[in-house]
Amino acid sequence: MLKKGFQSNDATVSVTSLQCIRTLILLSTKSTNDLINTTESTTTSASMEISNNFIKALIPQLVIFLQNIKESGLEQNDDKSNIVEEIIKTLLTINTVANESQKSLVIAVILPTLINLLENPPLESYYQLPQLHTISVKHILSLATSQPLNFKEAIGLLSPQLKTKLESAIRFNVLQEQATQQRLQQERERKVNEQLELSKGPSIVLKNDFSDFSGFS
Repeated sequence: MLKKGFQSNDATVSVTSLQCIRTLILLSTKSTNDLINTTESTTTSASMEISNNFIKALIPQLVIFLQNIKESGLEQNDDKSNIVEEIIKTLLTINTVANESQKSLVIAVILPTLINLLENPPLESYYQLPQLHTISVKHILSLATSQPLNFKEAIGLLSPQLKTKLESAIRFNVLQEQATQQRLQQERERKVNEQLELSKGPSIVLKNDFSDFSGFS
């Protein structure tokens, strides 16, 4: 049912289904201590096992669905962009609930899917990068910022081809950010200079010609 839900043509149904999947992922990681303190621990444990098996079967379908969206293309302001965001958030939820010792491995498993959404270099040839690329870079950089050590270890597990594609995308994004900041700084300076010119007020211009003035005779 959830599989049909996130594949629905109705964006609202898709987003709701993906939110339900994230809830299942969170429930599947309920701690053992919680189970011990529950009078229905056996039933709860069985439910968790069902949830785990369901997630294992469903996650590959999410990856395939992302690939299909990439192949069919995603236009600017397409409703599917929200679905892509939700799918990526759902995949990243696995990393959120993973044990600290497993986070690097989980990131290494998720990264190839995100990298697959990126465009191949050289990126300078694009007037405007596709929306899938922009969405993916945003989440990749968020991972790199929030979990730098795990991210670095995960990159070490990638193939050379994926690593090169990822590094190219990150480097280009940094250059774009720098160019944007430079343009904003120049615009701020221009406005400040305009305000300074306006604050000076009109200057007084002497129209009389005193070049021949030689004093009183």
